[in-house]
Parts: sequence; structure tokens; C-alpha cells
Amino acid sequence: MNWLDLNGAWRLPQAGAGFKALALLVGMLAAGPALAQDEDNRGPLFVCGTGADAAEGTLYLSGLQADDGSFSGLRFDILSGETASYSFAPADPKAAFLFSHSDGPEGYFVTLRFADQGRDYELYSLATPAADPDNDEDLGGYSAGLTVSENGAPVEQIACAERPYMFGSYIRDAVGCDEANPLGTAACAEEPPVRTAPLSLEGLSGQG
Repeated sequence: MNWLDLNGAWRLPQAGAGFKALALLVGMLAAGPALAQDEDNRGPLFVCGTGADAAEGTLYLSGLQADDGSFSGLRFDILSGETASYSFAPADPKAAFLFSHSDGPEGYFVTLRFADQGRDYELYSLATPAADPDNDEDLGGYSAGLTVSENGAPVEQIACAERPYMFGSYIRDAVGCDEANPLGTAACAEEPPVRTAPLSLEGLSGQG
């Protein structure tokens, strides 16, 4: 299976810090009972390294992959080294995780929201356009990470220190629609709608 980058282009991951973190996670899922819990078919849907050199921690969304390639049983983990400092594994991921995406001048924007223990979580990624569209090596920039809020106010932000690896279409198919987003149910369609208003970049971090 190929990797989908934040610009919507299919590509293979490079052997950087994030890919090394992903390789570590795959090994942990195969052998580590604390995270894997004998779920041999669990695979990554969103992965990025955090902190200095993207090596201090990992934001990790995973799911159980069926024979037809679809995912279920989604779980989100915040990892510090090999230890999960936070895990969210809802009984009904379709109801708990809410997806939206859109496109516009600022770039392709994806959000995944969920609530847990009185706090609101938003995993996000923004792929900004390439400065030189004619340069195949210019993949553009990114802003990605996790925002945690309580009573409507941000209490924690964890930035991706690298461009995340994610399967956007698989995430969309495996979760519910975030109907509260400004574009409503249109933002859950296969083709992302075009934003009619400027995207507020306030609060986003991890830009590259």
C-alpha cells in the first residue's frame, strides 16, 4: 500500500526520523502487548514524530485492517518513546471520531475531532501549496499536530515536527462526519469542497 502525503499525492516515505518512528511502531505493534493487545492486523493511519528532530514522541492514529483494505477499531495514541502517555480507543469509533476536509488557497486541510474525559481533541493537518509548482521536488509546506481544549480554551498543543504520513481516504471511510464544521456534510464527501471563506491559521503549529 502506498502512502498518501498531505498534498494528496501518492509517495513512499523517506528514511527520515518519521519513517524510523513508524518502523519502531510497527515493531511495537507486532511484539508489544501494552499497545498491540494481540491485534495483528492493526496498522497506521496517521503518524508523525514530535519534539526535537521528530524523535521525542509520536502522534499515532491506527486501526484494524480488514481483508478488503478498510479499517475499523480506530485508536489514537500519544507516545513518548515506546510508552503511550495517552490512549483513546472508543467502543464506537464511527460515532467518536469526526472527520472533515476542505481545499482552498491556504492548502488542503484535514481535521479529526473527538472528545474524551471532558476535553476536546483535534488532530489536524494543512498541506500548503508548493512555492514552485513546476518543481517536482517542491512538496510545499505543512502545519500539523494535535490541539487539546477544555471549556473551549486550548490547554495543550503538540506539533508534528515533520510532514505526517497519513491515509486520508481510509480515515474518512472509517469514522463519522464532523457536521459542525463550517462546510457541513459537504466536508465529508470524497472530493474535498472548496472553502468560501479564508481559513484561520490561528492555533496551528508545526509548520514546515
